[in-house]
Amino acid sequence: MWKPTEVGEVIAEREFDFAAPDGATHPVILRLGRPVHAGVEGDPWWCPFSITGIGSQRFFAAAGEDALQAMLLTLQAVRADLDAMARDAGGKITWLGLGELGLPDDPPRRLLDQLGVALRALNDARSVLREGVRDEDRVRAALDGIDRVLDADHGEGEAGG
Repeated sequence: MWKPTEVGEVIAEREFDFAAPDGATHPVILRLGRPVHAGVEGDPWWCPFSITGIGSQRFFAAAGEDALQAMLLTLQAVRADLDAMARDAGGKITWLGLGELGLPDDPPRRLLDQLGVALRALNDARSVLREGVRDEDRVRAALDGIDRVLDADHGEGEAGG
């Protein structure tokens, strides 16, 4: 099965900033190629991309049933690659000074963060119950954690409680 070996025609480019552990900032360039197809029935569409500016240059192409799916999967792969590259280099990648990179995975990432908060609150409450803790401050803290999660789930947030 055919697979692209280069980005080809660039249809989109984005510059991110990488903040290195020493405080220096370096540009990180994403180049997204036009989705391509070998023209063979049953073969997937491919959407290639490259990332330069942090670590060694990365090239990858994601496959999909059609050009749109290939592009969407590529954007998810870009997010995962940028996260891994930043983690490996010990720094942080941002776009426009924001923590989010403006890529499709951002909303689910927020949900995962909220889920993490909820699981920590439930774990604290479970520990209090299992240990039969009589420390009123610890019990109150566990209940407050659960309240914050439930209030956030109903859109009330900390200010609406």
